[in-house]
Amino acid sequence: MSDIASLEQRLASPLGDAAERRAQEHTLRKEAMQELEPRRIRFERIAAAWVNDLVVPRLRMLTQALPHAGDVEHVDGGYSARLKLASSEECPVAASLTVSIAPDARYERASVHVQPLLIPMLVGHPSASCCEFEIDVKDVEPLARFLDNQFVAFAESYLRVREPDSPYQRSSLVTDP
Repeated sequence: MSDIASLEQRLASPLGDAAERRAQEHTLRKEAMQELEPRRIRFERIAAAWVNDLVVPRLRMLTQALPHAGDVEHVDGGYSARLKLASSEECPVAASLTVSIAPDARYERASVHVQPLLIPMLVGHPSASCCEFEIDVKDVEPLARFLDNQFVAFAESYLRVREPDSPYQRSSLVTDP
């Protein structure tokens, strides 16, 4: 029995130290979260405004300009929006354009991701883009320019699909006997 009592005494110190370290870590994390919480709330408000005021109206403009465009969807909790375009005989690709906004770890900057997709993916497929912005409601002009440039590039790629020399149209070509 004395061996068990001795072991218990020897374990008391490391167990107590570990519990104290966990409590300190918990306190530090709680303080960090309290500091970040107002920034997170601010990010969520601004990101939602960017999606509603900048992204969605531009995607809706594309729905009017591009054939076979569907409705604009909000995805991923409101910090993303997507436009899908259906495949047709005239335009033999399924396409989508997704814009997502994500914060950095400190909620000080936001990354805006633009993901164009043309299925099937062939040569000349538009590439994804990402740009960081200060989380600021006053100066949205740089973000608007970035989105406009990305949306124009997507529209150009999508419209090229319909051209006779497009690799997407090869299956529609026939040989004149």
